[in-house]
Amino acid sequence: MKNSSNTIMAPDTGRNFGASFYHSTIELLRKGFSAVRSNFILLLCCIAVALGIFSLYNIPKSNQFKASFTVAYDDLVRKIYGDRLYKINLLVNRGDFEKVAYYLSVDKHTASTLRSVKGKNIVGEDLTDDMNTDRIPFVIKIEVTDSAAISKLQAGLVSFLEEGNAYSATTKALKIKEINDELQFIDEQLRMMDSLKRKFNDGAVATTNNQNSSATNIYDFSYELYNKRKDLLRKKSMPGTIQVIDDAIVAQASGFPMIVMVILGVIGGFLLFIVTALFIKPALKR
Repeated sequence: MKNSSNTIMAPDTGRNFGASFYHSTIELLRKGFSAVRSNFILLLCCIAVALGIFSLYNIPKSNQFKASFTVAYDDLVRKIYGDRLYKINLLVNRGDFEKVAYYLSVDKHTASTLRSVKGKNIVGEDLTDDMNTDRIPFVIKIEVTDSAAISKLQAGLVSFLEEGNAYSATTKALKIKEINDELQFIDEQLRMMDSLKRKFNDGAVATTNNQNSSATNIYDFSYELYNKRKDLLRKKSMPGTIQVIDDAIVAQASGFPMIVMVILGVIGGFLLFIVTALFIKPALKR
């Protein structure tokens, strides 16, 4: 009989719980609507305060633009670049635009449009915290007050990362010197092989089977040197240790759209109203 009694009571218990939860929810909503009706002016004030706070935050942002560009590099590690960008950002936060203009090699007006500069890796982490030593490209994000200054600031930041200190400048100069020395050596080798090829073509050298094979090797090696020379010329035309692979050509407004501002203001105001109505107002009455 006990088992039969338990079997019969289980559905009743479930129905009672569901009904209790339903009535509790309705009662809570009723009290909530009642509190809103009785404190409607307070709710409007809370929404107005929240909208005001968001507006004060958004007004400076509404005249700012954000952009980003991706760079590849073949020297140092990402953290070093992140630390250097962080120092430029410190100068920007202090308003020391004379130093910013000096380090980025731009005019003071262009430097004064910069509001922030940050280095991020591909997954969005700060470069200052990136201890990896791979060669995966990273992203530089900037905020400016004038979108026309973005291209100049991009060039200035790349130049700063490449030649901003004695080490970087010396590394770049050494790289160019090594390329020039190798080009000179290849040119000398090509002149020597051109002379040998002319002798083979003019018949000045007897053409046995072994010599025919040697002539073929000369032509092959000459072609390899020619391709290597083209590669060196390409590197000489782009001697920098940093190459921009995705320019900052699109600028986006930093501020929130108006509709987002209204939604955030209503949500924030309602949360402020709940805190005020449930905690602050009763505490003041006591």
